[in-house]
Amino acid sequence: MTQLPTISDPPDPLVLARAHIEAFLRRPVALITGQVLTTDVPREGVVELPLRPVVSVDSVALSSGDPVPPYSVLGDRIYGLPPFTWVQLIYTHGWRADQVPEPIATIMQALASRIGATPPGVRSERLGGYSVDYGSALGQALSDDEKLLLLPFRVGRNAGTLELGPELSPAVGSPGGLPVTGGTP
Repeated sequence: MTQLPTISDPPDPLVLARAHIEAFLRRPVALITGQVLTTDVPREGVVELPLRPVVSVDSVALSSGDPVPPYSVLGDRIYGLPPFTWVQLIYTHGWRADQVPEPIATIMQALASRIGATPPGVRSERLGGYSVDYGSALGQALSDDEKLLLLPFRVGRNAGTLELGPELSPAVGSPGGLPVTGGTP
């Protein structure tokens, strides 16, 4: 008789919850260093970084190899780049574990609890007149209310569009809203 493979260690519910939330948000829920973006500079000379919050711009290089003129970074935008050129940017974005916004952290913990309470591979159980429905195979999917709470952090369909909640808006003094100047190192 053929023996079916068994899962010796079920996946960590918090890891599964984080992956589920990251898929919905279309972005990582972590601090990402060394993110590389190669893009063209429009005629305004301003490049908007697609993943936020921007922690730092670590490197700016023109594809032509010419020296980078002085530029400034304000929030998620880099100003003063030569228009109609290609640039390669390396930047750091996201949150450290202790900086993850409260709605994301709370929903991640709740989802992890639901996933942990769901027996692996079981969607529902019935014993006589008693039944339990666990939802999806991963415990439970995000509820509509949770999705609404996460929407302000979700990256839009356009890679350059991110819907930010007021607590992350540079207008209210987020760390990403502080002006930084840079140029040729």
